[in-house]
Amino acid sequence: RGSTAIAPYSTRAREGAPVAVPVGWDEIETLNSANGFSLEAAVARSHDNPWPRYAKLRQSLPKSVK
Repeated sequence: RGSTAIAPYSTRAREGAPVAVPVGWDEIETLNSANGFSLEAAVARSHDNPWPRYAKLRQSLPKSVK
């Protein structure tokens, strides 16, 4: 509540400039908060890609929505 969505690996406009990082479904239950990643932690995680097919995924809206 009260948060906004930002692009992965972007810093948030909050104290300490936490970074938005992509996480896998298996990590969700282990997270204490959505702003728990420092710049250093984001850099360390940037080598592991929890969304390996993200850039290749193509989707479109159904004709009924268009």
